[in-house]
Amino acid sequence: MDEGVWLTLQGAEELCRKILRLSDSILESSILDESGTVLHRLTRDPAHSKYQPTPEALQKYGTWVNLLFSMAKEADQIFGSTEYITIAHSNFKNAAVPLSQNRGFVAMVVDRSADVEHIASLIQSATSKESGESVQTHVEEQSTHKSRVGSSY
Repeated sequence: MDEGVWLTLQGAEELCRKILRLSDSILESSILDESGTVLHRLTRDPAHSKYQPTPEALQKYGTWVNLLFSMAKEADQIFGSTEYITIAHSNFKNAAVPLSQNRGFVAMVVDRSADVEHIASLIQSATSKESGESVQTHVEEQSTHKSRVGSSY
């Protein structure tokens, strides 16, 4: 993927779509820039969405993601880099994964029983500049791999 493509609104939308295709347990995907601003948000099934945030809540969520990853940087020196952050709610999970090169974050709403570690590794592999592979190529390779968690729909 071209390094700057995802920063455009069209690129952020495309990246949201590609991330939704990585696993049926991803209910919603958002792309945030490095300051936490939500560039694009896409829901798998808007009619049955479990999460309908207000614009204010979206901004707070972006600030929260940015703040948590900023706070984790101190611990990164001791424990290694932070791969993802998750909050489990009674009906679903919120998760965030940093994009490589400090280019921003992928924020998601996933099924409560989703394997966030697996999803985070798919996102990190698919979006890593160093890997040299595009998200689409990774999606095609993963098409035979079934997520351990099915869709809740």
